[in-house]
This record gives sequence, C-alpha cells and structure tokens, in this order.
Amino acid sequence: MNCLLIFDHLNDIVYTKYNEKFSKHINDFAVTQGLLTESPTECKIECDIIVQIFSPIITSHRIMNCQFGNSYSFIQCEDDLTIFFNEYMGYLFVAIGN
Repeated sequence: MNCLLIFDHLNDIVYTKYNEKFSKHINDFAVTQGLLTESPTECKIECDIIVQIFSPIITSHRIMNCQFGNSYSFIQCEDDLTIFFNEYMGYLFVAIGN
C-alpha cells in the first residue's frame, strides 16, 4: 500500500497520489465507518473521505509541532504500515507505505 498526500495549512487536500490497493482499503474503510454507502467500482478516493479519515492525525501532528515544538516524523502501525510526516513551507506531506 503506497500513498502520498499533501495538505495545506487549513488541512485541505492539495495533492494525492496512491495505488489501487490503498484506494480499495480506504474506500472499504469508509464504507465500514458509514462515510460511504457502497465502495466505488473505480480506483478513486473522494477528497472529502481522505480529509475525514486523516483529519485527526493531521491536527494532532500540527498541534504537537506548533504548540509543543515536538512533532513526530512517523508513526509505525502493527501491520508494518508506516505513516511519514514532513512539513515544508506550510504544506504537510504525508507518505504512507509498508
């Protein structure tokens, strides 16, 4: 699973690039969370879905960085999935992969 997301300073999506496996995983997750009624047939994720799913972690990263000066650079999950964060000129780059 691979993905690159770029958020602006308002936590809006500016750029997305992801593979089919990531798209299917996010769409299936959105269905189980009630964000979508059914999984789309094409390999595309709506930006609203990405924002709703990733908003808590993006906000957490920004608060840790701005208020405490102690942001994290990555999060490693149990299933060997790693989420990397890098902020540059007000944009937050989020890379997701195994």
